[in-house]
Amino acid sequence: MIADIQATLASVHASDVFVKRYNECYVDIDKIDCDAYEYKRGNPDAIRMYLGEYMIQYPWALFDSEFK
Repeated sequence: MIADIQATLASVHASDVFVKRYNECYVDIDKIDCDAYEYKRGNPDAIRMYLGEYMIQYPWALFDSEFK
């Protein structure tokens, strides 16, 4: 699975987004454009665009009570 993620990101020249170290793997959120992260950072444009629902059909996607 990790190899698939790495291969997919490499195919779109985004290998640096995925960080794999001893005992951990993660996405470097500073290297992606994500409206939810911009909202959490307090970006006024992202806050204006939020309409009160965030992927409500996917309970696993609710990473903060602000998006409920």
